[in-house]
Amino acid sequence: NRWWKDIGTPEGLIEALYLLLDEISDEIEGDVAGEVIGRVRIEKGAIVEGRVYGPAYIGRNVVIEGDAVIEHFTSVESGSRVASGTVLRSLVMNNSLIDVKKLRVIESVIGRNSIIKCERELYGDLKLAVSDYSKIII
Repeated sequence: NRWWKDIGTPEGLIEALYLLLDEISDEIEGDVAGEVIGRVRIEKGAIVEGRVYGPAYIGRNVVIEGDAVIEHFTSVESGSRVASGTVLRSLVMNNSLIDVKKLRVIESVIGRNSIIKCERELYGDLKLAVSDYSKIII
């Protein structure tokens, strides 16, 4: 079964991510000290101390810290770190940092080598489309 999807917009990229993750198989090669529920692929070198709800993809050498939650239809690509907050229905590209305390990053595309950080206790949702090497401090 083949399909085609325009991924020229952040919305198109997120829709393609849903299609890909809907077919993901459960495979854990990294270290899990936290909680993993549902179909989740965790690559070698990844460390999950927080919670991950599938379908989700955790790439090589990704760190999901204890205060972080990865929810359904999220892909965190290699070398990234989610230190705090919740990420759902989003694509976090290589070597990025998400550290947003109690905020939720939803339906977002975070470019490679980017930093998304919250310095205060805020609650609510962030919907972002940021390019590579971006830095957003809230």
